[in-house]
Parts: sequence; structure tokens; C-alpha cells
Amino acid sequence: FDLDSIWTFIFGVPVSSGNVFSSIHNVCTEAAMLLLAMLRTMLNSPWQSEEEGSWLREYPVTLMQFFRYLYHNVPDLASMWISSEFLCALSASVFTFNIRPYSEMVTDLDDEVGSPAEEFKNFASDTGMNRSQSEYCNMGTKTYLTNHPAKKFVFDFMRVLVIENLCLTPASKQTPLIDLLLEASPERSTRAQQKEFQTYILDSVMDHLLAADVLL
Repeated sequence: FDLDSIWTFIFGVPVSSGNVFSSIHNVCTEAAMLLLAMLRTMLNSPWQSEEEGSWLREYPVTLMQFFRYLYHNVPDLASMWISSEFLCALSASVFTFNIRPYSEMVTDLDDEVGSPAEEFKNFASDTGMNRSQSEYCNMGTKTYLTNHPAKKFVFDFMRVLVIENLCLTPASKQTPLIDLLLEASPERSTRAQQKEFQTYILDSVMDHLLAADVLL
């Protein structure tokens, strides 16, 4: 797969065609939702057993590069990037699939956590879930999210969306994009997954702002 072939498949015209941008108007949000659903499936597939350069390793990265290209070059899609539907689907792509009902996976944690300090303590010590829950959720010992190499590209894209949104003059009563992202999580995601996801987002944004001396 490459960016040109993905473009041609989605829009029905080659990249070099003069009618590229006029055809984009026919693309609906559902197409992006489908691509993000495919992305999440690939990030949760057994990619570790694949050889370097295999499609299961490379295609998710190419797909994120494609989204970045559209974001920077197609202003007609501006409203899609800040929609709650797109942000929720993008966020869900880095969450691992859980096979137990959500209520079963968080009951113990909800009973134990009684204060913000205790929540931080539980998260820092990786005790957000008991052993049985961790085994059923297919989670690694160091992360509750996917560990596919494309995860970095997903969070990088989220950071770009957040930073550029912060630079805009907010519309009246419009929820900031960073708030939408921090609250986005798929069904049956665990508290531990949500905390790790939110930490990734905040760390990425803060690191970028500090590197740019925005907060100094």
C-alpha cells in the first residue's frame, strides 16, 4: 500500500487529476469512520509475528500519514477533524479490545478508589485491574493500550489537532477539542485504559508547549 493508491481507491481519481478536490465533496464522515475502524482492528491484530515491512506493520502508519496529509492540504474537511464522532473513533483506535463486560472490569476499581490521591496511587502502581481482568483484556504488563508502532503516529496526530485548536479563537459555547479527546473512550474500556490514554494526551501536549517555550 502507498498514499497514492489509498487516495485513488477512496476518491476514485488519481492524485494528479485536476478533479481531485471536487470529488472530495462526495466523501462523507462515514468513510473516515470506516478507515478508523480498520485501523483499530489492525492495531489489535497479532502484528508482532509479522516480518519487518509487512502490511500489518506498515499500513496503519501509512493510513495515519494519509490522514495527516488530508488535514494539512484539504481545508474542506476542517469540520470533520473537530467532530466528536471522528475524535471518538480516532481515540478508540489505540484501545485494546476487551472481551469482558465493562461493568465487570471496573466494579472492583470503583469500590476501591475513594479519593484523587488513591486514584493516582493505583494508576502509578499499575493496579487499576486485578490479575483476572488483565488476562481477559489481553493487556501487556507495561501498557493498557495497544503497543503497535503506529500508536505514536496516532498520538502525534491528536497532538497536532489539539495544539492547532488551542491557537484558534474559540467559538461561543464550543467545547475545546482537548476536552473532547480526554473524554473520548470506546465502550467497555477500563478505567486504567482511560487514565493511560489521558496521560498520553496531556504529556504530549505539555511536552510540545514546553519545547516551544509557550509556558515559560
